[in-house]
Amino acid sequence: MEFDVNVINPFLASAKRTTAMVAQIDLSIGKPYIRELKFDNEFVRIILGVTGAMTGQVIISMPEGKARDIASRMMMGMPVETLDDMAISAISELGNMIMGTAATILSENGVIIDITPPVVELGTVYMNMKSFQNVCVPLLLDNEVYMELNIIVKVKTDTE
Repeated sequence: MEFDVNVINPFLASAKRTTAMVAQIDLSIGKPYIRELKFDNEFVRIILGVTGAMTGQVIISMPEGKARDIASRMMMGMPVETLDDMAISAISELGNMIMGTAATILSENGVIIDITPPVVELGTVYMNMKSFQNVCVPLLLDNEVYMELNIIVKVKTDTE
């Protein structure tokens, strides 16, 4: 299993930094692995497209309870019992901030990307992206998976 750290690390650094800044959660990075793009009902996904020097998607997935926790933290501790429009807006913004920071880190290394607006999905889904490999990286809190970063991108070549 081979991962290009120059592609993956900016997304990981951004997720760790952004989550600490906006939700006061200090996540550690787990061991990356290749994962099928299948998510069950209990997971919330923030899906952001990547275009430019890279193409694909980044999917931030987490159990619904963790999504409510993040939304609550982002809204200064306001209780979040359900993922209503305001809570979904908060976690969408987390996705935007993670990807915006990743885009900045990549641009500092000469890799220019654009990102699409986030889409938040709940429920069971299977994505068929056969020409892409999903590198899933667990982000841990107290040695338990808090969220996962699914990096499904390819660096464009000169012939693309």
